[in-house]
Amino acid sequence: MTPLTHLFISKNRKVLFDITVVIRDLVNVPLVSGLFFVTWRIKHASQQNGTTLRAPIKNHAICWNQSVKVHTQLVISKQKLLGACELKLEVFQEIGGKQISSIGDLSINLSEYVDNGMNTERFLLHNTKFNSTMKLAIRMTQVSDPGMAFDVPMKKKALATTIPSFISERKTSAATILDGQLQGIASTGRKPAANRLVRRSQSTMTLVTPAKKKKKKMAHSCLPFFFL
Repeated sequence: MTPLTHLFISKNRKVLFDITVVIRDLVNVPLVSGLFFVTWRIKHASQQNGTTLRAPIKNHAICWNQSVKVHTQLVISKQKLLGACELKLEVFQEIGGKQISSIGDLSINLSEYVDNGMNTERFLLHNTKFNSTMKLAIRMTQVSDPGMAFDVPMKKKALATTIPSFISERKTSAATILDGQLQGIASTGRKPAANRLVRRSQSTMTLVTPAKKKKKKMAHSCLPFFFL
């Protein structure tokens, strides 16, 4: 569906794309019952919204493997930057066929994946109480005007992949330092220098109270006796 705003834009700034999104699974879900489904929405696409099949949870994971195939028209700005194509996903839990509640959502700019083949990534769910991650496979293929030059928006790294790697690197470096200190203790029989530094720093923080001044003893002067 072409939006009305695109009617006033020149033809050489409009490009048609085929979109393929495969909703793979959702993992790390601390729930044990209910059926789960995903609703999706792509504004101004040939099919703007849809819903996956309902799937049960098993081992704290839900698997759908359902494809979404649509096409859309995007606009290139005067600065030769491709416009955004937002994909909105929301995950729902259904209990007893009546009670339906949202457990999180996700928003992705599909323009970041233009002409980059099929990309499979995990994304951290937003607006949720859990640390659940969703696996998606995304492909954006240019259909019209293949020779048209434009810039693709800078791709943002998925938090689901960058945060765990950062934590693992910190754990690895800390374990390496600890192993080196333990080997030094075993070979020399001395305590690591870090402990000595701590003790030294603690000693510098010790408050030193000034010695109390001794009271000067007043010499008893001999008072003269006056006899009446």
